[in-house]
Amino acid sequence: MAAPPIAGSPPMVRTGAAREYVNAHFGGPTYEVESNPTISTTVSILAKANPDRVGLVVFNLGSNDVYFAFNNAVSTTNGVKIANSGAGVSLDVTEDFTLVAREFDAISAAATSACYVLEIIRLLATGPVTG
Repeated sequence: MAAPPIAGSPPMVRTGAAREYVNAHFGGPTYEVESNPTISTTVSILAKANPDRVGLVVFNLGSNDVYFAFNNAVSTTNGVKIANSGAGVSLDVTEDFTLVAREFDAISAAATSACYVLEIIRLLATGPVTG
């Protein structure tokens, strides 16, 4: 049975078995946040830091390569490349530890590049943690 929404939290998407698996895997209810940032030749924020983020998926939908890093010193020679035309990267807290919670800054190799970002955020219950 899916956990009830926590007061003041974003609406939860109920997607059956997939959502139940994700919630069990990460130990609590989760929700998704989608965005479509446009990355240019000036450093941009691809995803803001969020200590409750447990997963992140990024696709480069544009025709230019995009580079990301965990600080604003990102450049085409100092960053992780996401190739153009549909390449992607995914991170989750199980495999990538706290990196997934950091700010992701990005830059495009030329002109602009549209990206798709999906964040998986875990809701925290209010009150003391027991056990």
